[in-house]
Amino acid sequence: MPFESTIHKPILPRSRLWWLGLVLLLLLAGWLYFRGYNASLPFIKHVDEPHHLLAAQLTIDDGSARRVNHEAYPPGVRTLNYLLLKHVKPPEAHHGTMLPALRLITITAWMLVVVVIALLGSMISHPLTGLMSAAIWIVNPWVVERARWALPDGFLTLFTLLALWLALVGCLRCRRSFSTAAVYSIMLAIVFKTQALFVAPLILLLPLINLSRMPERRKDVWQLTFWNSLRFAVFLFWLLLIYPTLEANNIPYWAAPTDSVSLPSVQVILHNLLPVLQSFQSLHVWMGQLLLTALFWRYRQRINGIVLIVLIVSGLCWLIGISLFGMQDLRQFFVLGAMLALLYAMGFTVLSYLLEEALTHLPPPRRATIIAAFSPSLSHKHHYHIFRHLSAALLSRIGCASA
Repeated sequence: MPFESTIHKPILPRSRLWWLGLVLLLLLAGWLYFRGYNASLPFIKHVDEPHHLLAAQLTIDDGSARRVNHEAYPPGVRTLNYLLLKHVKPPEAHHGTMLPALRLITITAWMLVVVVIALLGSMISHPLTGLMSAAIWIVNPWVVERARWALPDGFLTLFTLLALWLALVGCLRCRRSFSTAAVYSIMLAIVFKTQALFVAPLILLLPLINLSRMPERRKDVWQLTFWNSLRFAVFLFWLLLIYPTLEANNIPYWAAPTDSVSLPSVQVILHNLLPVLQSFQSLHVWMGQLLLTALFWRYRQRINGIVLIVLIVSGLCWLIGISLFGMQDLRQFFVLGAMLALLYAMGFTVLSYLLEEALTHLPPPRRATIIAAFSPSLSHKHHYHIFRHLSAALLSRIGCASA
């Protein structure tokens, strides 16, 4: 896709049908996620929930969470707990009474993840790719089970994906404010879990793509990259040197000792990748989807190569970065799972392109015969005209993202 053609494209899909589809998907996600917010209550099942609550309560009482070895944990989730315990909880109530409210806030973050995935998918090839990606993500049992707990994973996934979307919009539409907002978004992701550091360089350096595509704006690109890098350096100075991130001997948010860092082997990478793949579908189905995705080369004029490459690279950075710390739990790979949902939806997009091409190349009499076979009550000619008008209406309303 020519770079100049993307500058003046709308940032958000304009089709009312697309937004209606997104609303329906959010209703589905809400039905799946919110109905589990009170799981196990009044008993607390997930061990990390009381840990975060206790750390926040100790911060209120003692000014530090050192007694639960939580002082070096990124402050995002503890700050959220702190605000509710400090300003919302009645003085006589136990800190566990705030857990339902915390879960509702966390589920809301997971709902916003659905929106960002839909927006990212729409940038790849077609607005329907975004809706399919969101639908695939919503019904994943792994996501449904995890969304109910008041943990930082939802906020980490939300702010990381949002940073990628903002950075892509800033790069492709030449919007400095979006590129800067992407840096702040990745900072928020790191505040909840430092794994987001693995995609931070991509967020910072993405505007440099415009150096070769828009030579007249090279000065602006270098200035934007410099100031965003300076902002991020100040943030890292606070996180690593002022905030007590490095004071603990065993930093808990990696789920592994920091002295075990090493280059990951292929076995470790596959061990971390396969459970994420199988949380969506079996490996046989993935092979078929990858074959369909490979056919995207046939329709390369319909895809945005920059968006696709950025999403693939960010997913690989996340997978390899987490694998530096050995074999990890599935819960460390939600951002990678979102990238795989987008890749999975691309296979369905290619299938729709193949069907569209097959119908287009058929002679009109045979095409009308095939269409009329699904509804014998209408004449071939009448049914063909109905199909043609409906197809034209849908394409005009939904539109193609690469147009």
